[in-house]
Order: sequence, then C-alpha cells, then structure tokens
Amino acid sequence: MKTIGLVIARMGSSRLPGKSLAPVAGKPLVVQIIERMRSSGLFAEVVLASPDGPEDRPLLQAGEAAGARPFAGATDDVLDRFYRAAEAAEADVIVHIGGDCPFPDHAIMGQALDLLIEEGADFAGNIDKLTYPAGLDTDAIRFTALERMWREAELTTHRVHCLSYLHHFPSRFEIRSFECAEPLGHLRWTVDYPEDLEFVRAVYEALGADGRYFSMQEILDFVRANPAVAAINETLSVFVEGQPAYWDSEGFMADFRADTARIVEQALAADRAGRMVEAAERYALAGKFLSELAERAGQIGKDKPAR
Repeated sequence: MKTIGLVIARMGSSRLPGKSLAPVAGKPLVVQIIERMRSSGLFAEVVLASPDGPEDRPLLQAGEAAGARPFAGATDDVLDRFYRAAEAAEADVIVHIGGDCPFPDHAIMGQALDLLIEEGADFAGNIDKLTYPAGLDTDAIRFTALERMWREAELTTHRVHCLSYLHHFPSRFEIRSFECAEPLGHLRWTVDYPEDLEFVRAVYEALGADGRYFSMQEILDFVRANPAVAAINETLSVFVEGQPAYWDSEGFMADFRADTARIVEQALAADRAGRMVEAAERYALAGKFLSELAERAGQIGKDKPAR
C-alpha cells in the first residue's frame, strides 16, 4: 500500500495572490508545508498539485526543489487535479493538506492515517466539526473513494471544494472523524489574508529556527504566552461552535449558495417541462442543500435579533 502526502496549492488566490510563495522564516510558505510533511516519515512521497498555468510554474519548481513530486493539472476543477495527481503517483491512500494550512502536524496526520486503516474506512479526518484550529484541517482518503467522488460529482461546489461531495453524501462512504481533546475551533491558523500571513510568520520565526519542526501544542503554548501574536488575525475568525469545518470557507459558501439556486432552477424547469422524475431528483437535492443553509443561518443567527 502506497501512502502519499498531497498538497493542493495555487498562486491565484483571490484574497491573497501569491501566498504560496510568500516568504516565511526565509523559505516560501509552500516549502515550509512540504518540509513539515516530509519530515513526518509517514509518506512514500509528497506531491504538490497546482494548476497548469504560467503563473504556477515557479510554485511547482519551488515544490520540486523542496523534494515534492510536482503535478500540474486543472485550474478550476480541483477534484480532477486531486484525482489525477494521486493517480499519477500510483497512490493507494492520500493525506491531503491545503496550501493555506501552514502547520501540518505529524501527530494529527498520523491519527488520520491510523483511523482510516484500523477502521477500514474510505475517509478519516478532523473536518466534520471544527474543533482544531482553522488551518489544521487534515484528512486521509483511499484512492478508491477519491475515484468515486471524481466520477460522480457534478456541481461546482463538489468540483472546486474537492471533499465536499463526500460530506454531502456520507451514506455512500465509510467515514470516520476525530475531534480535538480541547475545543480550539475559534483559533485561526490558516492563510487567507495579510494578517494571517503576519501571524504565521511570527510563529515560524519564534518556533521554527533553522527548519526545526514544532507541534500544534507548541504553537498553542506560544500564542497563549504571547496574546499580541494571537491578536494579529483573531478578528478574522468566523467560527460557529459545532459547525463543519468547510462552513468556515468563504469560497465554499459562495459556490454552495450558487449551486443551490442553480439546482432549484433546474428542478423548476424540469417540473414545467413535465420531466417529473428529474424534477423530483432535483427538488430532493435542493431540499438537502437548503436544509444545510438553514441550519447554518440558524446557528450563526443565534441570539441575534431578526432584521
């Protein structure tokens, strides 16, 4: 069984363009991520999957220089890029880390792998509920499950946010989840905005001298002892207790809303045309998506007066 680590990154971030090559403690951010994954000893190899465009070539070159296998794939169809990168590496199991997750943790990646293998699951991860700091999202998936997602997913939400199909149709997969012993979902350790990058640089400069690996607990101890560092980006957190981790993504929610509206329109069009089997299927899916949006709005709107 071949297990790989796979980083999905790009240069064209809408909120913080070029963040993957932004310098962090003397190295590009993506290199720091790759080196932390490689030093875990968990993987036969680490793969960097980026879009196949001119602006991403320096990113792929940096990843290759850091010891990762470079893979250039689709720009917008992230699920296709994920699948084809894993296929090219002949992977059986993939641990996926986002390019905006600056602190891949050896213990958390190992926990995801152990749970997947011990339980004979298709997927294991910590993103069912956001109990770890945002940016420590970690998941392990079997190639067979990834291939099924790749074949079946049709909506923009599921092609761009490449694990959301699995979470919207959990009955089709064997899924296992784990949570942090201490609820830390309110902490923001991801990289989407300049303030996030400033926070990450402060952590690496304090804890990662000369490429030293540091754990989640060390970061936690550091930010608790240095509240000014924690304050750099804490106002950007949109944490809601008990929420799935993907609700924390602005990009996901934008695509999810747009897909929901599109499904409703498809259902209405099929209904008007008398294609009732198709209409029933589309109405059922629209209801599922609307229920999730209603749940999210209800949680976020708790204790807030209606307008």
